[in-house]
Amino acid sequence: MGMDLKPMRPNKKYPRNPLEAKYKPGEPKWGRYNILGWGFLLRKLDGWGLQDQLPVYNDGELIPAKVCKKIAALISEHEEELKGTEQEWILKDVIEWQNCGGFRVY
Repeated sequence: MGMDLKPMRPNKKYPRNPLEAKYKPGEPKWGRYNILGWGFLLRKLDGWGLQDQLPVYNDGELIPAKVCKKIAALISEHEEELKGTEQEWILKDVIEWQNCGGFRVY
């Protein structure tokens, strides 16, 4: 169980599946958070002042591009807070949040 994030209008900077991938080679890769990671992200964003902007359920709700860019900015702004913890993995997601054009959550 988790949250699968389908990029809606990814730009050229958005990561793609490898060309040798068995599933949708060269297509924009979907973001993925397990339920613990999603909960961590929700709590951090809430603490950073972005309340109630992400869905709690994976039922196809849209996260608008504007909100995604704000999430990327907040993660970048709080990078030092995340470094050196078991949550450092979230830093690699900034490029996806910045360039996805919005995410649909499944």
